[in-house]
Amino acid sequence: MGVESAFGIEISDEGTSRCSTVGDLYRLVLGLLDCDGRLLPGEDNSGTHRTLVSDAFFHVRQALAELTSTPIGVINPVTRLDGLLPRPWRNLLWMELGKKLGVELPPFRPWSTSCPIATVEGLAMGRILRHLTPHSTWSRDAVWERLRAVIVEEIQVDPDKVRPEARFVQDLGVD
Repeated sequence: MGVESAFGIEISDEGTSRCSTVGDLYRLVLGLLDCDGRLLPGEDNSGTHRTLVSDAFFHVRQALAELTSTPIGVINPVTRLDGLLPRPWRNLLWMELGKKLGVELPPFRPWSTSCPIATVEGLAMGRILRHLTPHSTWSRDAVWERLRAVIVEEIQVDPDKVRPEARFVQDLGVD
């Protein structure tokens, strides 16, 4: 699910089944990120999340460029990790990447649905950001905007329709 990848979280089937509206999903994500899930967007516009994601991305990009001798300008958020790490040395480079970033990375399985780190962005958001700072640094507005963007992309719906009260099935046409 795109939401899980976007936030580096895992949503249980039970959690998913309780989400009939966009607001329900928003509160669930806030809860999983250890944010106060009672309020809807508007109360915190600190911008902290964007800075942390940018920092995490640049940190990951620099480490990958050094490890793989790939020009830094070629590495962008959607660059697939399996394309950067040559197969014969993939596991070794993956372990070295974890050391360079100062984190313990899970086994390298970018093709697995349970592994949200198939891209540079996924690695930055799903692993590095979680390691560098507590989830509480996500502002509610940042969570809302990211969630809204993921929903628009995943179900190809008009962004104006993605509101807290919008029902996934009836209003947004999700099967």
